[in-house]
Amino acid sequence: MELTRCEAVVGSAGLTQLAKPQSIARTDREPHERASIATPALLLDRSAYDRNVVKMAAHANAAGVALRPHFKVHKCIEVAKRQIELGAIGISAATVAECELLVDHGLPNVLLTSQPAGTNKISRVGELAARQPAFQLVVDSPSIVMQLEREGAVAGSRMNVLVDVDAGMSRQGVGSVKDAVALAQLIASSSTLRLAGIMAYSGDAAHTLGWTERYARSQADLALGVAVRDAFRSLGLPAETLTGGSTGTFDIDHGTLSELQVGSYVFMDTAYQAIGGRYNAPELNAFEPALTVLTTVISATRPGRASIDAGGKAQVRPSDRVKARPDLRVDVTGAEYGSLSWTEGAGVALGDQVELFPTRLDMTTSAFDKIYVMSDLGEVTDIWRIMGRTGAAQR
Repeated sequence: MELTRCEAVVGSAGLTQLAKPQSIARTDREPHERASIATPALLLDRSAYDRNVVKMAAHANAAGVALRPHFKVHKCIEVAKRQIELGAIGISAATVAECELLVDHGLPNVLLTSQPAGTNKISRVGELAARQPAFQLVVDSPSIVMQLEREGAVAGSRMNVLVDVDAGMSRQGVGSVKDAVALAQLIASSSTLRLAGIMAYSGDAAHTLGWTERYARSQADLALGVAVRDAFRSLGLPAETLTGGSTGTFDIDHGTLSELQVGSYVFMDTAYQAIGGRYNAPELNAFEPALTVLTTVISATRPGRASIDAGGKAQVRPSDRVKARPDLRVDVTGAEYGSLSWTEGAGVALGDQVELFPTRLDMTTSAFDKIYVMSDLGEVTDIWRIMGRTGAAQR
C-alpha cells in the first residue's frame, strides 16, 4: 500500500492550487506500521480526528457562527485545508511566519492575531496584504496604525485591520470603548487601511473549570468587546466582525461572537478535557482525544517504574495520560527521559510502546516535525508535516 499526500503547486497565474495526490515512495525510513516508527513520535487517530472536525463544523453551521480555526495548535497545512473544506471562512495564526506559510499554500482569509511590531514584521505583513487582499491583522496602538499606513503605500496594498480589545487577559488590546473608537476612526481615515471589525480573545475564560463558571467568565471577559461593537454600530463604523473564542467556550461564545477561533478541538488534550463539560460533566468530552505521543520503554530495572524515551523535549508532563492504561502515571526525568510508574499489575516491560495523550497541544506539536496518520488497523496512511524545522522554517 502506498502513502499519498496532497502538495501545493503554483499555477501559471501565480495562484497556489491543490495538485493531484503524489505518491510517497516507501523507503526503509518511511514506516508503514506503528511498531516501525522511531520514537518519540506523534500519532494521529484519523477516525477520531475526522469526527472532531466534522462535529465542530456542524456545530458552527447549526449555531449560525463562522469558524476561523487557529493554526497554532496543529501548524499543519493538511489540517487547515480540511477545516476550509468543511466550511471555515479562514484561518487565524499568531505569527507572521505562520501566516506566510498559510498564504504560500493558498489558504484563504488569513488573520494575524498578534499585533506586528518592528520593521521586519511590518514589511512582511505589507507583503502578505499585497499577495492576499483578504488578509487581516489586529492592532491596539495608533503608532502601529501609522506604520502600517506607510507600509501600505510602499507595498501598494490596502490592509484589513481589526481593533484588538482586551478580553480579560491583560496581554494585548485596548482597554476602553473610548480608545477603541479613537483607533477605529484613525484606521477608517486612512487611504491604505480598511477597518474590518473587532477581535476580543478570552483565552483565560476557555480554561475556567466548570461550564457554569466558564460561561460567566466568558461573558464578563467579552463585555468590553460587545460594548465596542455597539459603539462602532452607533457611529456607523464596520462592526460585523467580532472574532475570538476557543475550544473551551465553543458552545458558549457563538451567541456573542461572529467568528470562533477554535483550535484544540481537532486533536484535544488533557488540559481541555479537565475543564468539565455541560450539565456538570467531569470532562469536556464533546471532542475526542486524537493525537498521542508514541514512546518506547528504554529501561525497566526497578519495581513499579520504567523509563521512556519521551521527556521534556517532547513536552511530556505529569498531567499527560497513557492511552488505554489508566494504571500508569507519567512523569518527566530529563530532556529525553520520561517515566511510567504503577502500584498494581504488571506495568510495562523493556521495549514496550505506549501512547501519551498530551496536556498542551500547541506546545507538543511545536516539538515535532511530522504527524503519522494512523488507520484503525494501526497502519500509517499518511505523513503530515508540521511547520518548523523542516521545509517551513521561520525567517
